[in-house]
Amino acid sequence: EVSAGLVNGNAQKSKPGEGQDQDVEFPPPLSSAERLKRSAKFWTTTVPIIASYYGKSTELYMKEKLLGETLSEEEAKIIWDAQ
Repeated sequence: EVSAGLVNGNAQKSKPGEGQDQDVEFPPPLSSAERLKRSAKFWTTTVPIIASYYGKSTELYMKEKLLGETLSEEEAKIIWDAQ
């Protein structure tokens, strides 16, 4: 159950058991070097995954166009689930 109250004329919602005077502390902003490091880590993790999916998609497309191999829904699902 959520209770509502007014604090300084503003509506406040809180869950039972939560104090009204609790402050939320956010971490300090990242420096430029920290942001760059975080971005590099994200992209070095993400790019291989995306490349793998594009590679598999291209492989399946080429097999269909060049070799005439078409996959059933079940075969396609098995291949993509294994990816």
